Amino acid sequence: MIDGFTIRIVFAVVTSQILISAIYFQVKNPEIKGVQQYSFHALFLCLMFTLTAIFTNSLPHLGAILNNIFFVFVSYYYCRSFLELLEIRSYLKFERIWFYIAIIISTVITVIDISRTIRVPFIELIVALIPYSYLLYMIRKKVRLSNLPKEINFFTYSLFILIIAHFAYMNSLTFSSYPSSYLNNQIRNISLICIMFAHLSSTIAFLMLVSGLKESKLVNLSNTDSLTGLLNRRAFFEIVESLPSNTSHYFIMFDADFFKKINDKFGHIVGDKALQHISQTLKSCLSENDVVARYGGEEFIAVISNCTVENVDSIAERIRLEIIKNKFYIDNIHVPITLSIGVAKYQDSDPLIDIDKADQMLYKAKKNGRNMVCIYSH
Repeated sequence: MIDGFTIRIVFAVVTSQILISAIYFQVKNPEIKGVQQYSFHALFLCLMFTLTAIFTNSLPHLGAILNNIFFVFVSYYYCRSFLELLEIRSYLKFERIWFYIAIIISTVITVIDISRTIRVPFIELIVALIPYSYLLYMIRKKVRLSNLPKEINFFTYSLFILIIAHFAYMNSLTFSSYPSSYLNNQIRNISLICIMFAHLSSTIAFLMLVSGLKESKLVNLSNTDSLTGLLNRRAFFEIVESLPSNTSHYFIMFDADFFKKINDKFGHIVGDKALQHISQTLKSCLSENDVVARYGGEEFIAVISNCTVENVDSIAERIRLEIIKNKFYIDNIHVPITLSIGVAKYQDSDPLIDIDKADQMLYKAKKNGRNMVCIYSH
């Protein structure tokens, strides 16, 4: 069987390749959150197995101290890289406290030369099992990227294997004389091999997640109006066409009153900010299940599902009043904004027909004095 030292040499070679890949990926994608932290993780992972393999025979005490310090850095940057990449709100204060405590404890118990069967399992618990279990918990409970389920599941399995491998390695040292030292040595070596492959699969998972996030951002850019951050017209129609036919839906058209006067009096930059102000108000007044988009110019459109005509009238009226209440200022100058609103039920096979009815109601509102809601009656 392969001994532990040979495995560490192989691990040093493999981790050097992980480091090269991580650095290359960081150079190519410096804007991606977590990439730099993953490069640090790969660096300390490589150092941990390269330098400790060198010092194992010549300076075993120094090798153990370096190994433990690098081990803490590996776990810390491994967790931080995925937490930042997946934009998970974690407990930073707790992580920093753990980091300093782990370095102090692992160094102290190595310096005072506690028995290896006690020292190494304790370090495995503090430096590996606690942070990796914490990361697994954070991913299962707090991850918000529902559009990358396969990539997240793949990483979760890799992390689970890493935890199991460290647990097996810890137990092989805890029970070093039971049932036989030979069996425990083989368990220890197999555990190290599993840890190596878990880090390899984690690297693959990291690259998959980065690739998926970049693709999602490109899709979002193609579906989003760059000025307001709302959906654009094309994306809106794609969603409308996929709406279920067994529930009721209503279109609401919004148009900013006298918007040309705002542009003429204050300039187009202020006009753009006014559109952003309107879009933020719309998003704040609508639920996550509602779909809102910029339809064109100063026109906006929303589709509301699972509601009655009374409900949609109440929603439209609330938005109209919120625009008036939430005043828009530029350099302490009040820029008055009101909305004319048209509503129509989505019941035709062609959504453009019912959107046109909502548009007719919008212009009826403008004709009747603006700043009001008109509903199409069938």
